[in-house]
Amino acid sequence: MQNTRRTELLSAFERAGYTFHNYSVFNLQGQTSPLRFNLSYHLDNVLTGTTFFNRIYNEAEPDFLLAEKNIDLRFVKTPWSVKVKKDMLTVDNDLERLLDTLPKTGKPSFSYFHFMIPHPALLYDSNGEENNVKDMYFFKGRQKGIEKYTSYARYGNKNIIDMVEKIFQKAGRNVIIIIQGDHGFREFYADFPDAVRYGILNSVYLPNKNYTNFNDTMNPVFTFKQILHNKFNTILP
Repeated sequence: MQNTRRTELLSAFERAGYTFHNYSVFNLQGQTSPLRFNLSYHLDNVLTGTTFFNRIYNEAEPDFLLAEKNIDLRFVKTPWSVKVKKDMLTVDNDLERLLDTLPKTGKPSFSYFHFMIPHPALLYDSNGEENNVKDMYFFKGRQKGIEKYTSYARYGNKNIIDMVEKIFQKAGRNVIIIIQGDHGFREFYADFPDAVRYGILNSVYLPNKNYTNFNDTMNPVFTFKQILHNKFNTILP
């Protein structure tokens, strides 16, 4: 098993009798990430990326060569877009299974999911139609890239709404839902203010509707501290 980290937040939930389900990019609490694009994968690439073989192998990305030079190298390695799509299917299927089993256990749980959306590869448009490989990345310039990104974001928003409704339907309303991004739109960085590049999606549902001291610019660390305070009357330093 790969090295896993233990966090104070998750350990506190465990002490309170919660079970933990890890579907994130991190190895946490003795559970490895089920995703292909996980943090360990990226760290391994950093460590081995300077070797001659890996530099050649990593540069031969089928998506990029197919989009730029119409060279199909899918027989050499699996394209980035295919790996991302498989991760999305993995997370979707795991969420379905989890929602079917949680109401039967009668135990509280903390489930951590990571959806790589809206992040390149921009797999779908707002209607759920798959983009061609050139439209999955920013090969067609600034305006076209922004259009494809926002279209994919609308697709993601629809899926978020469907996911939340499914959680309410299968698990009831006595749940806490936290939806957060890790960063904003970072392409064409010279054209956008810091709020666009660094601001994140940060949405919270609390069953007691106590949103005191929440605000639109709250970062993830303070979000969790405020949730623990408003819901569980727990104050962290």
